[in-house]
Amino acid sequence: MIIEQTKKEIIFRFPADFKIDDMQDLADLFAYKEIAQKSKAKQKDIDALVKEIKKRTLGKDPTANWYMRVVVDTNIVFSALLNPEGKFSQIIFRPRNRFNFYTTNRLV
Repeated sequence: MIIEQTKKEIIFRFPADFKIDDMQDLADLFAYKEIAQKSKAKQKDIDALVKEIKKRTLGKDPTANWYMRVVVDTNIVFSALLNPEGKFSQIIFRPRNRFNFYTTNRLV
């Protein structure tokens, strides 16, 4: 593996026999890091959300009807559209769990 840095970008070079699925996982991680870096969410808001989720789900019958609320940012949706085989796309467009997605009216 070779890593190069230019004035505008960082380039990773892998051998041709490198597993493409591993590459996609790395690309998804970097995309997440880039998006999260721009987030305006504060830690106290995240902590409050986690506390509310735990309060609603812990101790309940695991077979009960429940849905996870997921707030979807425009960047995440575009990432999913641009990379249909990526993790974001799988979660948004082919969910295996019970999700309720929330986003802005402009995106819809």
